[in-house]
Amino acid sequence: LLSLLVMRVQESWHGNLRAGRVHNLHRMLEEALMGDRGLVEQLLDNPLLGALYTAKAARPGHWWGLSAEGPSEIPPELFTRALLMELSATGRPPREDGFTPASFVDELEKAAPAQSSRSRLARALRGLLQGHEGDWSGFETAICGWYSAIGERARGWWKRRSSMVGFWIAVLVCALLNVDAGRIASAFGEDADLRRSFVRLAEGVQDVREQ
Repeated sequence: LLSLLVMRVQESWHGNLRAGRVHNLHRMLEEALMGDRGLVEQLLDNPLLGALYTAKAARPGHWWGLSAEGPSEIPPELFTRALLMELSATGRPPREDGFTPASFVDELEKAAPAQSSRSRLARALRGLLQGHEGDWSGFETAICGWYSAIGERARGWWKRRSSMVGFWIAVLVCALLNVDAGRIASAFGEDADLRRSFVRLAEGVQDVREQ
C-alpha cells in the first residue's frame, strides 16, 4: 500500500506537476543537438512538432519551481523531418531545394563556424551519411536510428532520477505516517495469520489495478 502511495505521489508531483518527462526530453534534445539551445527552441517551434504539446512555447524546467513546457516525447520520424527543415537555409525539406544528402551536409559544414555546436552537429550527420550520399530515405532512416539510440540513453536518465525522487518521497511518507519498518517486519515474521491476511489484501489490490 505504501509502495502504491509513493508511486502515485511520484507520478503526480514529479511526472505531471513538475513535468519531469518534458524536462528530460529537453535535456535529450540538447545532447542530440550538441548543446545548441537556440536550435532546440527552433526545432520545438517547428509546425510538425507544435501539435505535440498545448503550451504557447516550449521551455525547460528550472530548480526554483518553473515547470517544463513542451512535448514529453517526439517520434523519431518527426524529429528527423523537423531537424532537416530547421537546418535548411530556406526552412523547407532540403530535398525540395535540389540537395542530395551529401551536398546538404557539405553546405552545413561550410556555413557552420569552426568548433561550434553547429559544426559538431554537421560532423555527426556526416558520420550517418556513409552509404546514403544520394539516398534521402536511407539518410533519414539513419538519423532516426541515431535519435532512437539517444532516446534509450535518456530513458536511463529518467529511471535514475525517478528512483532518487521515489526514494526521498518514500522517506517523507514513512516519516509523516510514522511507519516503523522494523516493527512491521518483526510482526510479519512472528505472525503467520497476519502474513496470510496481507497476502490476500495485496492480491485484492493487484486485481483492482488490473481492472
